[in-house]
Amino acid sequence: MSSTRDLVKKTFNSLQIKHGFITVLKEVKLDKGYMMKFDSENNAILFDPQRIDENFEQGLRYGVYRGYNIEKLILFAVLHELGHYYDYQNNPRAFYIGSKAEYILMELNGMEYAKKLVPSEMTQDFHEFNQIILESYKRDLPE
Repeated sequence: MSSTRDLVKKTFNSLQIKHGFITVLKEVKLDKGYMMKFDSENNAILFDPQRIDENFEQGLRYGVYRGYNIEKLILFAVLHELGHYYDYQNNPRAFYIGSKAEYILMELNGMEYAKKLVPSEMTQDFHEFNQIILESYKRDLPE
């Protein structure tokens, strides 16, 4: 788990230097189903190394993360959350969620921002990563 923790911090720091965003990274215990999330109230990306490891192992076991390594999963998760950070900077009202449909829309908007940060050679893989996330929300979130 410490290597996962270190990889998250290294990835976040590298992206922060490259893109100059102003948010912080905090390690916290997250609910099952979440390995990372953007906390708009505290302008922080929250992460849980244990949940990342569990998610990665489960994704490998069920063939969801074909061709992924832990570094790629972490990069995509951080980029995904940075998309929410940028979305929030431009539209804070979008984070007042009252329904599943509004949550999905917030996810889609964040993904649009995140796509601008992804290295071009990873665009398709990042799209597939986001589709996995969307499908899980469509399946698991209450109406």
